[in-house]
Amino acid sequence: ASHLLPSNPELHLSLANALRVTGDLIHAIQEYRQAVELQPNQIDYRLALALALREAGDYQGAVKELREAIRLRPTELLAHQELATTYLSSGNHPAATAEFREALRLKPDDPELHESLGLVLRKTGDLVEAITELKKAVALSRDNPDYHRNLGESLQAAGDVPGFIQEYTEEVRLRPEDADAHLHLANAYEAGGDLKRALGEYRQALQRRPESPELHYRLALALKSSGKEAEAQAELERAVKLRADYPEALVALGDLLAERKNYALAIPTYRDALRLRPDDASLHERLAAVLGQNGDLDAALAESREALRIAAGNPEYQRQLGKTLYKRGEFKAAADAYRASLARQPKDAQTQLDLGLALAKTNDWQGAAGAFREALATRAEWPAAHLDLADALLHLNDADGAAAEARSVLRATPNSPDAHFVLGKAYLSQGKVEDALGELRETLRDQPEFSEARLALASALRQKGDLYEAIGHYQEYLRLRPQDGEARLALADVLKSRNDVAGALRECEEAVRLRPDDPAAHHALAVALEAAGKADRARQEYQRYLELAPNAPDAGQVRARLSKLRASK
Repeated sequence: ASHLLPSNPELHLSLANALRVTGDLIHAIQEYRQAVELQPNQIDYRLALALALREAGDYQGAVKELREAIRLRPTELLAHQELATTYLSSGNHPAATAEFREALRLKPDDPELHESLGLVLRKTGDLVEAITELKKAVALSRDNPDYHRNLGESLQAAGDVPGFIQEYTEEVRLRPEDADAHLHLANAYEAGGDLKRALGEYRQALQRRPESPELHYRLALALKSSGKEAEAQAELERAVKLRADYPEALVALGDLLAERKNYALAIPTYRDALRLRPDDASLHERLAAVLGQNGDLDAALAESREALRIAAGNPEYQRQLGKTLYKRGEFKAAADAYRASLARQPKDAQTQLDLGLALAKTNDWQGAAGAFREALATRAEWPAAHLDLADALLHLNDADGAAAEARSVLRATPNSPDAHFVLGKAYLSQGKVEDALGELRETLRDQPEFSEARLALASALRQKGDLYEAIGHYQEYLRLRPQDGEARLALADVLKSRNDVAGALRECEEAVRLRPDDPAAHHALAVALEAAGKADRARQEYQRYLELAPNAPDAGQVRARLSKLRASK
């Protein structure tokens, strides 16, 4: 038809419109150009051509046509609107702002124009003026829910909590059956710290869109923030059931299961997330942590190393590697990993503490004390670090320093059982037995199941000569730690001092059962058997002692004793 009536602009326009509807923008633009060439002063043709050019992504061409339309008719509102929209689409926000202002000069009471100007101002970061324009849009059209939503978003960006809650409330009033409106209000309440109302709105949104995995996920996060972990877990499980390839929900579910110490379920959940995000180093690190908690240290080590392969040098992942190595008993390697982490984050107090604990396991008490001091240099009021430092100082024979560290904790937390315990040990090292007894009793008053304090108290009472009370504390300690053969030998020695031969023999026999290759246990049993008149068995135990410790300092005396027993047979 175009070639039959080439001089008819309306025909070209009609044909162009039809082609545009079918999606044939190239030929539509050609026909629009024909119409413009035939009637260049007809701005409607130029507007149509501009919109087609913009749709095709030719913003420069669209701007040219719209400017020409404005030149032909400067008061043409639609031309200014479309030029502003074109500038906005091309990313030229200052030019878009200017054109929306010009459009508003022509029609100052148009709420849509105020909204458009407000939105472009928000994009440029001018929140104050954006809010002013969006408020004008709301004032001109109070029943438009979109205006309330856009104003609410801008007020939220500006931190005006009451303001954005009010606007989202209006959106819900105008669109009560719209799930997104309830979601916006839920977000507003949550941002404002009103979790109870936020939960209500999330549930309202879910009533309207029950099959939305995203809404179940958002509700779960709010439930978790409210401390409702079981309900949060159920919502995350629903989200994952509705959408199996939902990595955010899988990660959140894995985190929640890990926090609830359900490692058996957290592990496969993290693995499902990793199938979707195999190169997510943080996920490998999370999986390493729960594998370590679950006792699968080989797999934990593999995941820690994979996290570091993806994100080499990451200090958090280096620290996790250190924790895994520490649990595996590889204390030197753990210390190296902690040092690598500290090379990137030298002021990380927790890693300094972890380094100190690893060094302590290698008996590098000087290095451990240094690491604990570094931790305290960053985080001075940290009871655990003070007490760990105190323990290191005790191993370095600095009882005064250890006591000072324990007292610093007690000044802040007078009822700390751990601090009383450490101070008690320091007093024992200083020979202040009475002071030590007071601190150890204070420890057990608040924490009667503190087995190490119970053993220390028994030892202090034994040192003081209060054997009867010492026996009771040794027995209570062994109720808590029945496999401690060394403590049984100590109890046996106290019982022997009180002439309880049968009791001493019983404890020595149990010590040998627990520590069959311990020369000291066999020697103690031999002495107890001899005291009980069981010479034959005593000879056997003395012989076993010599087999285990032939070069012991008292080996000659034991051989002489053994010869005497044989002679008296």
